[in-house]
Amino acid sequence: MHDYCAPQILDNLTCDSCGAFESKAKTITFSDLPTALILILLRFRHDSSARRATKLDTLVDYPLDIDLEDVEKGPVRYKLCAVVLHHGKSPDTGHYTTAARGIMTDTWFSYNGVRSLFGLSLARAASSTDSPLCRRAQTDVRPVPPDQVFCSRDAYVLFYEAVLSSP
Repeated sequence: MHDYCAPQILDNLTCDSCGAFESKAKTITFSDLPTALILILLRFRHDSSARRATKLDTLVDYPLDIDLEDVEKGPVRYKLCAVVLHHGKSPDTGHYTTAARGIMTDTWFSYNGVRSLFGLSLARAASSTDSPLCRRAQTDVRPVPPDQVFCSRDAYVLFYEAVLSSP
């Protein structure tokens, strides 16, 4: 984020008044930061020769905390609370899971939703209580070590929440 907000020098801009070329610095500032910060990582690239999108499997190391400066409110700290992961090679295939921090603790959990089974939708499988598919249509939740959360080739969406400072 610091690199994203760092001043960027723009060369060879034309002055509206005199027409001369000049350099300017572009700076990004925030004037009203939200309580929830959602960052979507660009994890897919369109391959024009193959006419399809492919997944970028670059290792992404993202921080647990992000500090941003609000020009009106001052510094705001955000804490990572969830990560959506995409497991697969293209946006058309694969499986999504979520890692989320517990509400009352700092324990992280992996949430692995059930995929559609045998080509049947979950809604159709769950509509019949006698169906063996209905008993399988549950979410797998288990604790996950933090080191498996904070650095991943599968991270797709990052959810941060503002940490409220005490008065």
